[in-house]
Amino acid sequence: MFGSNDAPTTKPNGSVGVDGSVDREARRNLWKTTLKIGTWNVRTMNHGKLDIVTRELDRNDVNLIGISEMRWTGKGHFTTPGNHVVYYSGKDTRREHGVAFIANPDVARCVLGYNPINERIITIRIQGTPMNISVIQAYAPTSASNEEEIKTFYDDLQMAIDSINKRDIMIITGDFNAKVGGQSTHKNVMGNCGLGEQNERGEMLIDFCQENHLIILNTLFMQHPRRLYTWTSPDHSTRNQIDYILVQKRWRSSFMSAKTYPGADCGSDHQLLMSTMKFKLRRKKQQRKPTRYDVSKISDSYRVEVKNRFQKLLEDDPEESTPEELWQEIKTVITDTAQKTLPKRENMKKPWLSEEVFKLADKRRKVKERGLDKDDNRQDYRNLSRRIQKQVRKDKTNFIKQKCAEVERDSVTNNTKDMYRNIKLLTNKPTHRLNVLKDEAGNILTEEEEIKTRWKQYCENLYASMRRKYT
Repeated sequence: MFGSNDAPTTKPNGSVGVDGSVDREARRNLWKTTLKIGTWNVRTMNHGKLDIVTRELDRNDVNLIGISEMRWTGKGHFTTPGNHVVYYSGKDTRREHGVAFIANPDVARCVLGYNPINERIITIRIQGTPMNISVIQAYAPTSASNEEEIKTFYDDLQMAIDSINKRDIMIITGDFNAKVGGQSTHKNVMGNCGLGEQNERGEMLIDFCQENHLIILNTLFMQHPRRLYTWTSPDHSTRNQIDYILVQKRWRSSFMSAKTYPGADCGSDHQLLMSTMKFKLRRKKQQRKPTRYDVSKISDSYRVEVKNRFQKLLEDDPEESTPEELWQEIKTVITDTAQKTLPKRENMKKPWLSEEVFKLADKRRKVKERGLDKDDNRQDYRNLSRRIQKQVRKDKTNFIKQKCAEVERDSVTNNTKDMYRNIKLLTNKPTHRLNVLKDEAGNILTEEEEIKTRWKQYCENLYASMRRKYT
């Protein structure tokens, strides 16, 4: 409340009317929400597991999840058939380690950029108000790694922190393979709600948090031990807390909870760890994508209507119109007629997993909810995991056979467009976009506007040098 009744209600984006109201455009791009951010070690995202993971994220209403041990090669981002956007970073050739972010459609519209640093660290920046939020997903070396690998990891993580805008809310999520314990003398770094005994890696993590003014969020909230442990041994006799969410101390009050969700299941020995924070997202301005129509299904009605409308344009004496006006009239004829008579082109990248896989995944999740402490439940869980893998392989084989049959059919009917599209789908290695660029000084640019400005400068300098050469 303001002290005076005449004072306007100032909004974070600055779009305030005379009467203190926010304009309609601002309301459409700004809304208050509780943002759910988490981390999950999925133990590989191969063999169709991505669809199972995104299904679990929707079921638990997760907005943004950091993924550890993805085991994909390359770097980039892409949109799934369910409109989730995956930003990932892995090794160039070997399928090991790997980190990623999966953003639901609401958060994906607010992403300013991401930076795939290496196979263990990736960052993402989300537009909000009154400030933006930067999230780092990390996957630390395991206990079998040597000290040099661990030191390199923390050095790279420190560089990632230093590269983040100091005004942003910073969150670090991931699998740190460290135990900070339930009791600690470092009250400014962690609470008393941890789990287990502290080890040497845990001390390194605590020292790292002290240097960067971070606090371990999932040790602050009183929870049942079932909501604290994040990893379970294969025989289910040992449970540890090795996945963490780290936040800056000054933003501690923005977080309402941090706990694991044992009911979420993707066949991993790690639990889904999630935090809930109060945050206001703001959509990024995006260009509207053009509608794509299936031109292979052009009907006679489309041809007749386009022909009649073109005939009317000729009767109106087009020579009196400017080229721009004439082009707009032709464009309107084609697009309006297509909208009325042509179907939209279907997405070629449809999920190839059958419903049987998801039914088996639901059964496996229910077995996990009953508890894996009993031998019978553990055996049922393993049997269902084997059945899921077997069904996934079967679905993959059926998908390839189906596409091969479509290629043969299109070859017979001379439908070369769809034929080559299916051949490309079967033979080409998928290449995803990578929106990262370096400036003249070698600094990494991740946001779209910075990348556009850099390309503009590059082209201007290029053509300026060419003009000097030929003049």
